[in-house]
Amino acid sequence: MILPRGNSIWANLSLSFIVIDELMRFLKRNEFTGCMHFIFNNSQGLILVQEGDIVNAIEENNSAKTTGQDVVEHIITKAAENTNGVVNVSEFSVETISILSDVFSLPVNLLHEKLSAEFSNIIKFIDMLKKENFTGYIELTFPKDRRTGMEIIVFEKGQISALFTRNYQFRVNEKNENDLKHIENYLKLAQDAGVIYNVFAKSK
Repeated sequence: MILPRGNSIWANLSLSFIVIDELMRFLKRNEFTGCMHFIFNNSQGLILVQEGDIVNAIEENNSAKTTGQDVVEHIITKAAENTNGVVNVSEFSVETISILSDVFSLPVNLLHEKLSAEFSNIIKFIDMLKKENFTGYIELTFPKDRRTGMEIIVFEKGQISALFTRNYQFRVNEKNENDLKHIENYLKLAQDAGVIYNVFAKSK
């Protein structure tokens, strides 16, 4: 669970001296919009905050992921009890947090895992998903660029509806030529870089 960083407020704060409740109150009081990324020994948790209010969360333990409001309390409790972990607090736009919250709220099943652009052309693959009226999302990682981390392409009924990458974070307007050009450029970059990607389909 490595996400492109927004405006880093605090990085690698040790949970050994952070009072989680006070941190939450501080973010609430300052109407913070962004995320808190908790890293523990064997798991990670991400809490999304919009204008001071928690809107969603995801917890990842090995390959298993759980999302939703019920996860929030578990992450906070774990952070309060686990002094070996760290937390990163990063500021993002309201639009970015909204996109991530929608992705985390989507009930999905893993359709394909660890596909590689080296043997599976991602541009042609996405064309196929469009023809199949695919709803879900693709998680992408660039193996030669650890700074980028996980990036996301969201689909709704065969159309790319949102893009969350290091350079692009927006909901797609199919009538906007700039949006379409950004997508085209990004997919070419992903193909040339030999991107690794997982595909998640909306549960029926």
